[in-house]
Amino acid sequence: MAKLDEYRDFQELNWQPVAQAVSHLQAEKEQSAASSDLLQTLEAQLQESEAQLAEVETRLEARREQRTRSAQRRQDLEAVEEQLESLLASATPEQVACYPELVRLRAEAQPEQPLTSESCDARERELREWLQDKIDAISRKTSDMRDKIIAGMRAVSLAYPLETHEMDVAMAAADEYRAWLNRLNGDDLPRFRVPL
Repeated sequence: MAKLDEYRDFQELNWQPVAQAVSHLQAEKEQSAASSDLLQTLEAQLQESEAQLAEVETRLEARREQRTRSAQRRQDLEAVEEQLESLLASATPEQVACYPELVRLRAEAQPEQPLTSESCDARERELREWLQDKIDAISRKTSDMRDKIIAGMRAVSLAYPLETHEMDVAMAAADEYRAWLNRLNGDDLPRFRVPL
């Protein structure tokens, strides 16, 4: 009892309200921690939702761009179709008759390359170059053949100067040389021919 004299006010000895306040504060702390966990969970869900929204918006933008490109491509194809219809309508019968041969030549020149509206110009240029190369090769071959024929005419002219003195050594005189050869064959003269 001697110790009770040390405390002059009952409030100093009344520990129950203090214990209740501590208990109440601990409960608030636990509730705050629980709501903090809930808040963290909600924030994580919000971030995940925002990431999903950003991904969806990116895909949506890509689809819009794809739709715009598709619409532009369709417009371009419609313009090409109108141009082709105009060209086909204005084609002469001689030009139309050449179409199957052009299809055959294209298949020969470009067997593995598909023909699309976007590649038409490039395929046309490649086919034109292929045809020009083929024409140039035939032209060289023809030129070489002409040179050999003229060389043969010159050799005959030198070997038989009396018979060929009125004939030119040129492709224009080929009919004269042919007629002379036919006369010789008709007279059966090649069997008496002396080798040159």
